Amino acid sequence: MSISQLVASATSSGVYLYTEGGQLKYKLSVASFPENLKQEILANKQEIIHFLTKNEINPKSTISALASHDGHFPLSFAQQRLWFIDRFEGQSAQYNIPKVIKVAGDFSVDIAERAIKKLIWRHKVLRTTYGEVEGEPFQQINQEFKFQINRIDLSALEAQYQQRKLAELIRYDAEKSFDLATELMLRVSYIIAGPDNQNTLLFNMHHIASDGWSMNIFVREFVAEYQALQMGQETRLTPLAIQYIDFAVWQRQWLTESRLAEQLRYWRQQLSGAPLLHRLPLDYPRPERKGNEGARVFSRYSTAAIEAFAMRHGMTPFMVFHAALSIVLCRHSNQSEFIVGTPFANRQNTALAPLIGFFVNTLILKSSIKHDTVAAFLMHIRDTNLAAQSYQDLPFEQIVEHCQVERSVQHTPIFQVMLSMFQGESSSKPSLSLQGVEFEEVLSDNITTKYDLDISISLSESGCKLTWVYDTELFNEETITQFDRHFGNVLDNLLTQPVELP
Repeated sequence: MSISQLVASATSSGVYLYTEGGQLKYKLSVASFPENLKQEILANKQEIIHFLTKNEINPKSTISALASHDGHFPLSFAQQRLWFIDRFEGQSAQYNIPKVIKVAGDFSVDIAERAIKKLIWRHKVLRTTYGEVEGEPFQQINQEFKFQINRIDLSALEAQYQQRKLAELIRYDAEKSFDLATELMLRVSYIIAGPDNQNTLLFNMHHIASDGWSMNIFVREFVAEYQALQMGQETRLTPLAIQYIDFAVWQRQWLTESRLAEQLRYWRQQLSGAPLLHRLPLDYPRPERKGNEGARVFSRYSTAAIEAFAMRHGMTPFMVFHAALSIVLCRHSNQSEFIVGTPFANRQNTALAPLIGFFVNTLILKSSIKHDTVAAFLMHIRDTNLAAQSYQDLPFEQIVEHCQVERSVQHTPIFQVMLSMFQGESSSKPSLSLQGVEFEEVLSDNITTKYDLDISISLSESGCKLTWVYDTELFNEETITQFDRHFGNVLDNLLTQPVELP
């Protein structure tokens, strides 16, 4: 989790962080300070002060609600990129966010349907569609909408045919594209296996209206709405002061020429002479058009050792992983510099914390292993991450456009390796929990990837899980396993003894 994500997570949990006289202060809008969150903030105190101080120098203006949400409005920069991809490359499922959830117990589909309808009404982005006038996209909020959970009954089928049909339905839903011009940006199906079996809830949203943070909001509010409807009560959700469309309009107005120029100076300097296409050895020739079929490799590490090392060196656990990964990628590609991307929540403004929408932005991290000592290398990794966060306001799409990065249908622009971190047992992560009902999210076998390598880290008190998702048209499992083994050796050496840089 980046520092910006940590600050936004604190805000979402009712902890407002600020600086006063160079000291970190906080105000609570909840009864108590969540203990897990408090420990994480203390471990990253200096980085948080640096981040907040930098953003206080260039404070953002207040995001206000528009006088009316009727009519046509511009898309956010992130939305516009997805719209263009959908429009000119054809509808595809690469930006679907599917979830497969096993359900057992006293679950009411009717109540669930009513709860979701209330959330669609509350978060207008879920009933927003995307049109086009003379080649330019616009978004509009629909005042009327139809939503229904699609019920599919497989209980009459024999067990073996039932499982086969269920697998087909899961795959079909994951691969079915959304029509951005006409459909709601979410759909839900409920597959009935029988009175004594687990049923299956299929949930899917399009990325143009959601992100990982938004999914947590949806789960939290769905549980609240379901429970309230079940008891015949009104929910106590705080009214939303603004909507996503207000943010989209504000973003266009806020990013003035002077602000754009300031941010671009940094990113142009970072990308000058940088390797915008990696030279990692591929097992297969890069195809003419990038596919999105993927596969996974997993590994696990000790959380305590990583956190202790990070604290000793004034780093975050993410920075430690970034350091180890940079060494591995540079060695295998025979490069002294390597660029990875990393997502961040992009919700520094407290008004954005409770909204569902596509806010997540991508930071570009260019690392170099040309340093005399490991200490100097670690300081470089730390400074690279902090500097990128300081210039995070420019949307990735604008960096690509204004830096005139050549686009290709063979690979993603600027970077092809993504590194993400998730706090697996964070106090801000809600659980799908209802009395009398058991839910179990199922890891889908339908793996897609927009990148050559998409590496995610799940960090919790019980341990750290590293997941390598790789493009199967470029790499085979043996190669990724070799990368993972090398990564483990580098990380172990980094944590226990001096590391020799190549």
